[in-house]
Amino acid sequence: MLMSIGISLLFGVMKIVNFAQGTIVLLGAYILYTLESQFKINPLVFMPASILVGTIVGYVLYLFSITPLIKRKDFENQTMLVTFAAFLVLQNMILLIWGPAPQAIVSIFSVTGLHLFGHVFLPESYFITFIATLVGLLLLYFVLFKTNFGRAVRAISQDVSGAMLMGININSTYMLSFALATALAGAGGAMVGLVYSFDPNFGFTLLLISFGIVAVGGLGNLKGTAIASIIIGIVQSFTQYYAITYTNGVIYATILLAILIRGRLTH
Repeated sequence: MLMSIGISLLFGVMKIVNFAQGTIVLLGAYILYTLESQFKINPLVFMPASILVGTIVGYVLYLFSITPLIKRKDFENQTMLVTFAAFLVLQNMILLIWGPAPQAIVSIFSVTGLHLFGHVFLPESYFITFIATLVGLLLLYFVLFKTNFGRAVRAISQDVSGAMLMGININSTYMLSFALATALAGAGGAMVGLVYSFDPNFGFTLLLISFGIVAVGGLGNLKGTAIASIIIGIVQSFTQYYAITYTNGVIYATILLAILIRGRLTH
């Protein structure tokens, strides 16, 4: 969910699509895995490290790749190419550092949980990621609706020229928005690492699902994206239990069906 909201946030503010978001999520998962494997303590302690890495990667990517393109007429198209290149670079960096083998974070949260309906086991890690996501959404709401930065973000998303006339620093707001989106990706990566096994190619799968969620919820529509994320999450959970082999196929089919229904309702 947090990854999808980050993608939607960037499109709403800057009108760009960040393809690198998928590998930043994956990087957050690998950071959590590495620290947990090294120190053998509660992985929740290291979640801020994943968020910090996501923020730093986003800041560096914006500074060296996005900033030089801001004043170009084809800014949106150029940034798509740049962020896709960043996706490939980060994916190969992950492959070089951690190798191609799948990894998983095995903690106490993976083996403890609740038994529902007698035979359905729900690991504690699912509850943790649910609560962490809610906390992240509440913090995001506070930032966007209770701070000057949030007011600047909403003003720019509605009218860039008007925001400039009001004295809002467009470049700074863009930079902070980009860093916020990649921080959400880092947080999402930590949650992915708690629940799923992952390999260097997993970022592409996450990216496809996130783009589908954003398409269903509406580009730039954070509320719609959050609702679409919940729906897809429920579908994924049921499919993993009853027909795990077809999980991705069912998710893609659900996204396609939702897009078709949404298209019919808007016409």
